[in-house]
Amino acid sequence: MRAFVKIKPLYRFLKYLGRRIKKIDENSRAVSKDELIFLLKTFGKGKEIIELGCALGQTTRRIARNNSVIAIDPLIPDKDGLLLGMYIEDCYKIFLKNISNKKVIFYNMSSMEAFEIWDKKIKRKVDGIFIDAEHSYNAVKEDSKWIKYIKKGGIIAFHDVSYHNGVRNFVEEFIVPKHKLLGKVRSLWIFKKK
Repeated sequence: MRAFVKIKPLYRFLKYLGRRIKKIDENSRAVSKDELIFLLKTFGKGKEIIELGCALGQTTRRIARNNSVIAIDPLIPDKDGLLLGMYIEDCYKIFLKNISNKKVIFYNMSSMEAFEIWDKKIKRKVDGIFIDAEHSYNAVKEDSKWIKYIKKGGIIAFHDVSYHNGVRNFVEEFIVPKHKLLGKVRSLWIFKKK
């Protein structure tokens, strides 16, 4: 146990150093700058937004600057106990720092667990949703049940549509025919609920 305690700070430092050497911007892991600008502009200000898949909370923080966010993510580590190459407690620390002093309610559970609670007890419609969680066809199909709680004329945004066949196939099959496409930037597709 003592060896682990001594190695952990070294591990954190090496991960940090590796990101610096590779010149990876730690403040924007997934959503590109142009996608983020389009997303924030489309959501607008003073809205209530559901975010499925918030990871470290970088996008959460930016959406929450001018909106209220309901962030939902189980933050499940992979086989080696890491999430995004970090220990889960490090992920939590970064996430909590990112949402500090923001209007964010965090559900640390799966989308469907949160949906069951919302569907039974809360039942309130919100202004928009940003879906960027698990990128399989079935997972996006499940996550899309939340669209039921988006107001008419509200915003439905999907990330990684161009990079994952499951996401793209679901969006093209079920979302494109039912909702108005507002635009695409890279892998971000945004719709207006009809």
